[in-house]
Amino acid sequence: MEKVMQTLALLRPEQSIRLLLHREPFPLYPLLAERGYRHATRMEADGSYVILIHPVDRAAQAR
Repeated sequence: MEKVMQTLALLRPEQSIRLLLHREPFPLYPLLAERGYRHATRMEADGSYVILIHPVDRAAQAR
């Protein structure tokens, strides 16, 4: 989780990161929301998870 947070700090508004994990990272989700990130989680056929994380578009939220 520490590496995810470090990487998120380097993202530009239009960038995202994709995680490939063997289990769903439930503790990560509230941290992402608190820091202004959204996520989409997909479970694969093999039971692994793909999580796409990107910054919330502040301009779109203000409209």
